[in-house]
Amino acid sequence: MPKTHLRPIFWLVLLSFGALGFIVTSKAVFDHRLDKEYNKYQHVFQRSATKKELVGSNGASLSVCDVWVNPQNFDFDSNKISELSALIKRDEVRMIENIRAKAEEGKVFAFLKVAVETDQAKEVKKLGIAGVRCSVPDK
Repeated sequence: MPKTHLRPIFWLVLLSFGALGFIVTSKAVFDHRLDKEYNKYQHVFQRSATKKELVGSNGASLSVCDVWVNPQNFDFDSNKISELSALIKRDEVRMIENIRAKAEEGKVFAFLKVAVETDQAKEVKKLGIAGVRCSVPDK
């Protein structure tokens, strides 16, 4: 077989690999730019969840709430921490140690108490300690 027969096949294979390389590179660049754009506007998509209060037939609240903290924003110097620990029935020293450990790890979320009564959660919210949040239902 003469060499001139193989020359077009060689160029065709070389061109195919070049096109494949161009496609893969273009896709990688496009995906990177898309991720960069998504991360740029990611804060816009954050929404807080709300829930309605459940009331039993006797008028008593059946809802339970969660109390959590953002350790990065928590006010460790607040004079209301002892009130908070009393409301959620947790040891104050252990609670502060736990929050400090989460803050040092760089965490932005930690549960303080799961399933507290609605009245207790409303009291926690009234304390107004920086970084402490609770899922108090809307009326």
